[in-house]
Amino acid sequence: MRKEFTEGSEPGKTTAPIARKNRRTALIISIALTVLLACTGAYLWLGGYSHWQDKKSLDRACQGILPQSELKSLMSSDLRGTDERMFEVGTEWLDGCTVEAREGRHGTTQLGIGWSDQVGMPLSALGRIEFAGENGAATPIGHGWTGSMTRSGSAGNASVLLECKGLDRNLLVTVRSYRGKFSETSSISQGFGSLAKVATRTAQKAAAKWDCDAPLGRPVGSVTPPVKMTRDLPSLSRASGSCRSMTSLIAALSQRKIRETLDTPEGNSLIEDCYLLDAEGHAIYRLSAYYGPYARDLLRTRAWPNPDPAGIEQKSGYAWASSQCRNFFGTARFTSGIVENSDKAAAPVDPGLQRELLDAFAKDSAKRHGCSGTELP
Repeated sequence: MRKEFTEGSEPGKTTAPIARKNRRTALIISIALTVLLACTGAYLWLGGYSHWQDKKSLDRACQGILPQSELKSLMSSDLRGTDERMFEVGTEWLDGCTVEAREGRHGTTQLGIGWSDQVGMPLSALGRIEFAGENGAATPIGHGWTGSMTRSGSAGNASVLLECKGLDRNLLVTVRSYRGKFSETSSISQGFGSLAKVATRTAQKAAAKWDCDAPLGRPVGSVTPPVKMTRDLPSLSRASGSCRSMTSLIAALSQRKIRETLDTPEGNSLIEDCYLLDAEGHAIYRLSAYYGPYARDLLRTRAWPNPDPAGIEQKSGYAWASSQCRNFFGTARFTSGIVENSDKAAAPVDPGLQRELLDAFAKDSAKRHGCSGTELP
């Protein structure tokens, strides 16, 4: 019988090429799997899984509204988010969260978001827990935003208030940043410009999240950081911001050896401060203005001695006043007191002068914020 063969084939070798091809394919697949497993193992061993988990946690923190690019500029590129809230941001707030750099090496940032008429302890959340000490002055964020920046120990703080149209309520965002992990000796990481960007971008994203149709400011570039108490501050006659009303009292202040001011720029700030200093650079008097949720919260502190809208303590000379604002600032509140300075004996009590200081300061600040009808002691 004649056998037929396919052209080009040889007897007895029909399955050999197929077997060799299958072996090569299996070998390639095996090598690929080995490489894949090795790469996966290396990725996990080098922290890839942790990075993935951190990214997920950052995406979830504060219901996904965090401005990650701005946070990385403020802190570092390796961040993780948690649901941990700063002590002051309790259940009255809509949400709060904490962002940490890996192993806490490059900072910790805490955030809180809430309706301004409901939030608890907003002054403390902004680091404003001392009302008579020499702890620097609050400054406005500027760039069309209603907001303030402060220093508190090693931390930098920023807040933004948004007026929500049609809701008859306002949205408050507050941010606190440390260089380390809650270290008393650390300081804000990259500066107040980056902090202001985090606060304003968070406010913008929070407005979208909670249906707050509010006018927004411009993108933040550079800012004037909260001023520290330093030597060689501007003379009283050169005050042009929060202390500008003091120039009308130069004669009276000069008699008491007041020569300098710690002045902050004008702006739509939620808190304003003016320090008056002697020729040696020691802070003597401090005047402060509070608006919106900070004015409301002030009533709960020792900075507001009794419920009256205005008054003065004859023993200490401490004075306070209030004003009604047509806009979303509500009732504004103002204080005047002697600075508690550990390096210098306290200034003599002078209720008459402190009343004059408060009168000039409160009327000027209220006018710039659209408020009137100031009640004075």
